[in-house]
Amino acid sequence: MEKRQKEAVLIGFGLVSLALILHGIHILIFKDIHHTMIFLVADIAFIPLEVFFTTMILERVLERRRKEQDKEKLNMLVGVFYAEFGTQLLEYFVNQDDRVAICKKLRIQDPTIWNDDYFKRLQQLNSSYHYEVQLTKVDLKELQQILHEGKNIMITLMTTDSLHEHETFTEMLMRIMHLKEELDTQDIADLSDLKRMHLEQDMAAIYRYLTYEWCYYLNYLNRCYPSLFSTVIMLSPFNKKYQRTVLEQKETCGGHSSCLY
Repeated sequence: MEKRQKEAVLIGFGLVSLALILHGIHILIFKDIHHTMIFLVADIAFIPLEVFFTTMILERVLERRRKEQDKEKLNMLVGVFYAEFGTQLLEYFVNQDDRVAICKKLRIQDPTIWNDDYFKRLQQLNSSYHYEVQLTKVDLKELQQILHEGKNIMITLMTTDSLHEHETFTEMLMRIMHLKEELDTQDIADLSDLKRMHLEQDMAAIYRYLTYEWCYYLNYLNRCYPSLFSTVIMLSPFNKKYQRTVLEQKETCGGHSSCLY
């Protein structure tokens, strides 16, 4: 830091010295100190305006552009997460959730229904929905394997500086890594009731985070990449779960539509 300050002082001193030398040369050549001083004072008078336009306007434009670029990079990283690992983990939690309210709301058969109002309703649903994970429906060894396969991508994302500005996504990654460490250090075949309750709470929190970020990711795709949005919707864990549930109910009811929710 001190080295940078010293360099800034030297550069400033050099520029001021160069300006004085050039004005001195101007006076020696044209022998007109009167007009030289007039132009000098006029140039100095314009400095506040130049500072204003440079710092208050140009910098804000550049800062806005930089934030847009960072947001674009951030959304791309979120997309990498769901493509490589997140969708698989979300699907695992969706499959153990027997309640179908979330699946009915998040299944999207027609991508054209997605708009700002629809996205706001999903946000409200995420806020009010009681996410729950029951260990009796979870194969901890399978979940442990899924987390192990996604370890490298999570470590890579957590060491990416641009993700630090996305607090919710970073918090989700931290919780997933914490769950992985818990499963790796515990005897999952012999868990106490207290430990089982703690794991259920951790998984429910991750389930909520995954769904929350997934909706934001879909909204980004819908705005910027409509064709990719349609593809992601077709492979949605909620669509798959809903369709599978409908088929199971049809088989149970003998194909009568009156039995379906």
